[in-house]
Amino acid sequence: MVVEKRTFINQLKYKELKSYFEENSKEKKDFNQIIYKYKSDVDFRFVFDHELAFLRLRGSFYASDDLVVPVALKDVKTMQLLLKSLGMHIDIKWFRHRAIYQYQNYTVTLDETYHYGYVVSIAKEISNIKEQPTAYEELKQVFRQLQIPITTKEQFNDRYKFYKISWVDVANKIDEDQFLQN
Repeated sequence: MVVEKRTFINQLKYKELKSYFEENSKEKKDFNQIIYKYKSDVDFRFVFDHELAFLRLRGSFYASDDLVVPVALKDVKTMQLLLKSLGMHIDIKWFRHRAIYQYQNYTVTLDETYHYGYVVSIAKEISNIKEQPTAYEELKQVFRQLQIPITTKEQFNDRYKFYKISWVDVANKIDEDQFLQN
């Protein structure tokens, strides 16, 4: 089980954190990723980058944890066609550059999502639900130590609503294959 806290940050804080984690983390992954979120009663996504692809159903009535189904990279275009043939329509599409760091006993993710913004997420693995309150407090402390302001749920919702209105214009300007190669 994973406990996570995330917030929007500005470009200056993003660069500062990227530099800090480049020097102070054990492991690092850096890649471009495309996310299709489909119109559905549940949060259903198709996520892919140059190394992996998967279908993801975020925690729902049926399961508290995310359900993830890997898709072979060679089948990405076929999966897109299959989903479209099943009547699945893209609700929103994100293009993001993602950097993942292993920092102390946390996983830190820095996202630069085009036309959406910069997001930092810090997550911690816990073994049971009883650890959740303590883990959240610990994550808040890490945010304070790194001087990262916390975004409210309303700010996330407002940013999402704005992006949802304008994402098509952004997506039409980006070549997916070229984006994944960078």
